[in-house]
Amino acid sequence: MELNKNKLEYWDNILSRVSNYEEGTDAIVPDTFPDIGRIVCARGMLSVKDAAPQKDRMLISGAVKTAVLYLPEGESELRRLDIPLTFAHIEECRGIHEDTCCFARCMLAGVEAVAVNSRKVSVTARMVFDLSAYQPTSVLLTESIEKGDPSIETQCENWEVTLIDRLSVNDFTVLEDAQLADADDLDLLHASCEFRPTECRAMNGKAVVRGDAVVSGMGLQPDGELRTFEQTTNFMQVFPCEGLEEGAPVSVRLAANSMDCRIEPGGVLSFSVGAAAMLCAEKNHTLCTVSDLYSTTHELHTDTRDLTLQEHRTVGRLSAECTRDIALGEGVSHLVQSSAVLTGSPTVNGDGRLSVPATCQGLYQNEDGVTHSFSKPLTLEFTADASRCEQCRMQVVSAVCGKEGVTLRIRLEGDNVEGGRRELRDLTEITMGDPLPDTCEGVTLILRYIEGEEALWDVARGCRTTVNAIRGANGLGENELTVSGRMLLIPMGD
Repeated sequence: MELNKNKLEYWDNILSRVSNYEEGTDAIVPDTFPDIGRIVCARGMLSVKDAAPQKDRMLISGAVKTAVLYLPEGESELRRLDIPLTFAHIEECRGIHEDTCCFARCMLAGVEAVAVNSRKVSVTARMVFDLSAYQPTSVLLTESIEKGDPSIETQCENWEVTLIDRLSVNDFTVLEDAQLADADDLDLLHASCEFRPTECRAMNGKAVVRGDAVVSGMGLQPDGELRTFEQTTNFMQVFPCEGLEEGAPVSVRLAANSMDCRIEPGGVLSFSVGAAAMLCAEKNHTLCTVSDLYSTTHELHTDTRDLTLQEHRTVGRLSAECTRDIALGEGVSHLVQSSAVLTGSPTVNGDGRLSVPATCQGLYQNEDGVTHSFSKPLTLEFTADASRCEQCRMQVVSAVCGKEGVTLRIRLEGDNVEGGRRELRDLTEITMGDPLPDTCEGVTLILRYIEGEEALWDVARGCRTTVNAIRGANGLGENELTVSGRMLLIPMGD
């Protein structure tokens, strides 16, 4: 008997994980610099060199340019130490190979600097990697049987699934020169870029992506004060995506991989952001599988296999806010800078709330005007109607200073995604066995009372007849799949 197969091609998600990684180094204070009295803060600029697939693992490598601000012993003027470090992180994942499509969104959760002594500094950069890997997959599913024997009856089941149909990763660059007021002599300490997509639209073989590139950072003024800045630049990119149809559902993930940022004469903020965009097109499939079969005359022997499909359906954007108190043990007169970085995968609680592991960090001045830094690992709770949140990002939108610390209002944004693992059983082989014994010789019709609800398929299989024969003998419609509380005429044999 020939099995009618349907070829299903899609991209299977084999890695979706948020990983934390630390890299450290020690540095000696140059001879031309004074001794360290107190370290005020440390900040960094993250640059990703590579996010490459290897055998059963993903390699993420790059560098962090750190800037350490400290007060020398007996002085009140801040000094700056630039300390570079490199990193190479290996994420193990079985199944990754050279054809795997890998995507990494790397974030800096914080930089910590500790004075080992007055001439030596130990720096640790805490990084967060939001990692994804997709494998091109092709499977053959048995949809039906080419019946060579009229005695074989089959029952089929339809499945509606949404799978990732097209996937591509493209590099692009965002360039801008923006005027910053009173920034002629600003010493840039660090800067970072966050992408906020506003539109992703499918064209024939292409995708149009629009959004905002938000560059934020901090610098040291000539008077010794710290100053923060934020610059928003609109961008529009057209990416090739072979086979993408007009109007097809498509989403985008964006990552800033490298950044060249400087303050030019005249207070011009000049930056170039090297970025990557992963386009993800979804497609709805109606799958048909053989869920059961039997022969009215012979034994049947079948072989099956279990298949797992990863559904992926983007249902919209997610946006939620929460407030969180950060206890600092002293009064805060001014919050210089604050940020929040996701450090783990969001989870949906039973009460519908979204729990997000995060690190909140910042700089503040106490009531005596002394600058200090803080970094707190927290679990933030958001009220949001979400199945799963992907491409999450957080930002501190406002803060209130108090006698014991600060209160931060934090916004969470991302893609609201539905779908999970769908288990299917696929028929792979059928062989005809021995003839069944004739238990009703000479009987062409039997009566059977169905007391409780019973499927017509089960009745027909148990009596070695067909569903159509039972329907025809009892005047049942095509939509009637079950019977209960009635007498059935059940034709037997041919």
